[in-house]
Amino acid sequence: MQRPLFTRQLLEAIRSDGWRAYGTAAKAKDLVHCKVVLRDPKAAGKLLPWVHRVISNAKAVIRGPHRGVSQKHLQAYLSEVCYRFNRRFWEMELFVFDRLVKACVMTGTVTYHQLTKKDAANRPL
Repeated sequence: MQRPLFTRQLLEAIRSDGWRAYGTAAKAKDLVHCKVVLRDPKAAGKLLPWVHRVISNAKAVIRGPHRGVSQKHLQAYLSEVCYRFNRRFWEMELFVFDRLVKACVMTGTVTYHQLTKKDAANRPL
């Protein structure tokens, strides 16, 4: 008997590098664990090139001029890596000032009354 749509699982399997923790997670969630183990570790960049690139960039940021990151600031550094990665194809002419001007032009006017009003429902997003 098929379960209703809202109770069906969205995932059926976990594909990983064979790390044991993924197997445990798959078993706990009643999923299949498909292991992809490479004979040559250098081939990892060919199997998942974008994942390899993002991890390499994150390592470079953390190992860079700061020589390591504390647990307290790790999320901020990883957020910076994601920010840079998501903007990697932006054209060079889109400098910060140009983006700021565009944001100002595209955003509606917010009055002083709207800013100081106590009612949260009427505040602009």
